[in-house]
Amino acid sequence: MANFMEDINNINIIKKELSELPLDPREKSYLENSISPITDLLYKLSSTATSLSQSANYLSQSFITKPKRRKIKKTNDTIYEINETCDELFKIIKKRIDLIK
Repeated sequence: MANFMEDINNINIIKKELSELPLDPREKSYLENSISPITDLLYKLSSTATSLSQSANYLSQSFITKPKRRKIKKTNDTIYEINETCDELFKIIKKRIDLIK
């Protein structure tokens, strides 16, 4: 338990030190307005794809109800579309981050 509390304390110290770094306000604004919304969207889309994947897996292996193969295939197609969108968003994020460098 002591190690856990020490780790928490160290994390808080690091967070405080990071917040005190002298960052260019324009960079902070750029990150908040041009990158963070896309990373949030990327996270939500990837979480949705993961949830859909798990649902399709459960449904395909269900002993309670008969799997509806056509609907499961449609769900899988949606997952692939979401993943393609995630790839495109990642490319956009990468380009925008490269602008900062």
